Amino acid sequence: MNITFKQVAAITDMQLLCSCHIAGAQPAGAKDIVRGLKPGDVLSLQREANNPYDPNAVQVLYSGRKIGFVPGASGNNENIPIAALLDAGKDLTVIVQETQAEGHIRVAVTLGIYIATPEAKS
Repeated sequence: MNITFKQVAAITDMQLLCSCHIAGAQPAGAKDIVRGLKPGDVLSLQREANNPYDPNAVQVLYSGRKIGFVPGASGNNENIPIAALLDAGKDLTVIVQETQAEGHIRVAVTLGIYIATPEAKS
């Protein structure tokens, strides 16, 4: 049975905040992890407030390993509201929405970043 990400959000009382690609230089070994991601995989986010290039930097993690960033100053600044929510202690969920091969080396990964709706906390 296939399930859409809108159905995931409805079932789990989450609201989609944004969809974005994984951005930034990937550390050693991360490219292999990114190539292995599939739609539905759950990732996590971590603030990197001391990043010398972007004070709103938000790392994307897979099993605790950094695989890139939420797009920031070089993109559409999706990281600004995400950083503010993380700084406020909000729990965000990241789900891989789509993967697309770009040649034989690179894979573009689209993420959905979700937040629990107020009804989910009652």
